[in-house]
Amino acid sequence: MRILECIWSFGGGGAERQLSLLVRELVRRGHDVHVAYVLGGIHEDAFLSSGAVLHRLRPRMRYDATLVVDLILLMRRLRPDVVQTWLTQMDILAGTAAKVSGIPWVLSERASAGVYHDLMSRVRSRLGMHAASIVANSEGGLDYWRGLEFNRNGYVVRNAVFVQDQDAPVSDPELHGWFSDCGNIEHITFAGRYDSEKNVGRLLSAFIMVLSERPQANAVMFGEGPLKAQLLARRRALDESIRSRILIHGYTDRLPYFLRRSSVFVSVSLFEGHPNTVLEAATVGCPLVLSDISAHREFLNDESAWWASATDEGAIAEAIVGSLDNKEESTRKAGVARRQVECFTIAACADRYEKIYGSLMNRRKG
Repeated sequence: MRILECIWSFGGGGAERQLSLLVRELVRRGHDVHVAYVLGGIHEDAFLSSGAVLHRLRPRMRYDATLVVDLILLMRRLRPDVVQTWLTQMDILAGTAAKVSGIPWVLSERASAGVYHDLMSRVRSRLGMHAASIVANSEGGLDYWRGLEFNRNGYVVRNAVFVQDQDAPVSDPELHGWFSDCGNIEHITFAGRYDSEKNVGRLLSAFIMVLSERPQANAVMFGEGPLKAQLLARRRALDESIRSRILIHGYTDRLPYFLRRSSVFVSVSLFEGHPNTVLEAATVGCPLVLSDISAHREFLNDESAWWASATDEGAIAEAIVGSLDNKEESTRKAGVARRQVECFTIAACADRYEKIYGSLMNRRKG
């Protein structure tokens, strides 16, 4: 099949990571895969080495509607069997281009209903009703479209988890020193986008509570996003005894290395799709403290994680302390979690997409 994937950037988000894994596997299976994008980013090398043909679009201004024309021209030149769009900008721009071009359009749903509350989301929802198929990475994501009465060709394809064996020491001296004494220090780790949906404000408050009571603990946050400056400002205002044990870092491509050396991984998002970082933590056997939301409960349970209310920072702190105080139970839960995510392979993910793409292509030819 000739497949055109459309995404705004190759930045550090979960959708970009998942698409880079999918593209590589589809190319390996012999498909003619093309990727249209606007901005580079952290995952650019992965796309460059994937074997896919990349098509960079050049907007003339920040909000450039003429990109629709560029995408129509690209689609008419490539004549793909199917177009898939990832994230709001391309759902709108490339989705419109695919409909105009008469090419089956697959919209990729990466979140759930609680995320969508602005004008662009409403535009996306109206356009998405004309997609040939909706592929969500969670039941909650597909439920959003069912609630809009999208009743045809809706599928759930879970994120693939792919953890490279990266045990060589990291080059960053600060991070290397932070994780060097794993025998005596309790390492509490978060990784994700610094935004309101990831609940990072309450998470930092919970970290401060825990560190205030546990001098042997430290906390590190990995990510980028609009709330990073706010988090850094809050950290600067802390007493030195706490501030020196909280690290607010940027994105890392060595997350599995740090997860293997962490006492617990914490994710207390208000909303999720199928969270990549939680999957990675489970895969390497790191104990989990998670917000008690349906997206997490879809693939983990009481036997595999510690749970807390996303809106109660005291409860989050209590769950972290519980995981640290009960190491044997945390280790047992981590083992269960690891077994529960073993099925989320890139091969299984690509199998599902091949079937979805193939059915749309055959329906179009029929």
